[in-house]
Amino acid sequence: SVANYTSFLELPTPNRRLFVDEILQLKPIAAMNALAKKRLTALQELIRDNQYKIDVTTASIDNLKKLTLHSQQNVANIIAIKANQIKQLEKQRNDLQSQIVELENQIGSLKDDIDYETLEKYKLDQLYLQQGLSKIRFKKQQNEKQQHFYQENEKCPTCKQDIPSTTRDEQFGILESENEKIEKIVASVQTNADTLQLKIQDILNKIEELQSIANKLYGLNTDVETIYYQIQNIEKDTVAIIKSQSNVSETQLQNLNKEIASLEKIKIDLSAQQRLFDVALQLLRDDGIKAQIIKHYIPIINDYVNRYLMMLDFYIGFEFDENFNESFGEDKSSYSYNSFSQGEKARIYLSLLFAWRDMAALRSSFKTNLLILDEVLDSSLDGIGIETLFEMMNKIDTSIIIISHREIFIDKVPNVIKFEKVSNFSIKTS
Repeated sequence: SVANYTSFLELPTPNRRLFVDEILQLKPIAAMNALAKKRLTALQELIRDNQYKIDVTTASIDNLKKLTLHSQQNVANIIAIKANQIKQLEKQRNDLQSQIVELENQIGSLKDDIDYETLEKYKLDQLYLQQGLSKIRFKKQQNEKQQHFYQENEKCPTCKQDIPSTTRDEQFGILESENEKIEKIVASVQTNADTLQLKIQDILNKIEELQSIANKLYGLNTDVETIYYQIQNIEKDTVAIIKSQSNVSETQLQNLNKEIASLEKIKIDLSAQQRLFDVALQLLRDDGIKAQIIKHYIPIINDYVNRYLMMLDFYIGFEFDENFNESFGEDKSSYSYNSFSQGEKARIYLSLLFAWRDMAALRSSFKTNLLILDEVLDSSLDGIGIETLFEMMNKIDTSIIIISHREIFIDKVPNVIKFEKVSNFSIKTS
């Protein structure tokens, strides 16, 4: 209904764009953009992998060339250096593993101390205590209201009979005594609640400490794994040096150069594909193809809106820019949407409603054969606005259902179904 309808002009810019994408069927472009990004990511992974192979092969060629120029002693020195690097890394790894064992022991100890069932029980008990406190305090407030009543009233407000002072004093004393008991109960319950909160906080502190230690443990394990791969790479380099020293040949160098040539060709092909994806993503961005499509349809949308505004006898020179920001008047700065009355706003959003309907039909190549106007006649449209709306609807080639609480328009429609509310249920009466 109009009462629950949010005008397009009251939507924030992102929501306007989402609506327009739906109407102009631009969502497939966004899907293509996402798919292109996904494929580009996969392509970039291939490029990185190929570059890694090029770097490794280049390093192998450099090592091979260097080994042909050095003596056995130089090779031995290199191997000794790498062995020392491995030794230092192994020491670091052992130190880290000792820290890991210590942290694992701390985690085991904390897990033994943390009782999650007890924590949940404490929280439930705490909830019950808080609920009990609320009930007790409410009872005290009721008692205080009654005490105030006996202090301020010498006659019963209902039956107008006198309330004896002895009765008022007696009732006031009874309530005062009950309130004193309530205060003691509140203090006792609050003490229990505070004690329970301390217990809960103690368990939560242990859980937080456990998480902190677990994070440290994760970091140490990552460091150990990194050292493992570093040692593995050094060992591989050492083995490669020994093998190359024992069997350095021109054939090996030729094979590596062929491999580099093949990888460079692959690199060129992958780079060409990346450039294509870059161009595609440039076109699929919001300021690419979508912007051109929107630019094409903006004049059509403006024409539809102004045509319906004229049919509603409202000549304001409405215009959307390419970002769907609206403007009115000849200089496009004299008015804003909030400058108009509610009746005028109703004309504007009805014109937009019919314009979007026409745009949907234009883009999808078929028209809807049903239009439902829920309480449009009950909105802020004035008499002239309603008359012009009926004139406009008579020109629309579609079935129209009008829902209204006002009966003065019955003579303007060919068929009427009436409902009345009986015992909170809508009953068809005619």
